[in-house]
Amino acid sequence: MKLDQIHFKYTGDKVVVHRLDIEADYSVLVVGDPDMVTYEWVLLRSGDVVKHSDDGYGWWVPALRDALSWFCDGPRDAA
Repeated sequence: MKLDQIHFKYTGDKVVVHRLDIEADYSVLVVGDPDMVTYEWVLLRSGDVVKHSDDGYGWWVPALRDALSWFCDGPRDAA
């Protein structure tokens, strides 16, 4: 699945607020609508979605924290 195919529940306008390239071909994106203060995170591997938060955040920092936590602790091939 690609980023533009995700149905986000908690954010309308999908703007990449923060991108962090990590470990080889993985990237963490925090996407959201800064005007509405809603954010979600997405973990990509070579451009394909590995996992997304499916949760809403009121600040991009906790979204990034949770994405990195999931990446460090979670199974990387889970969807």
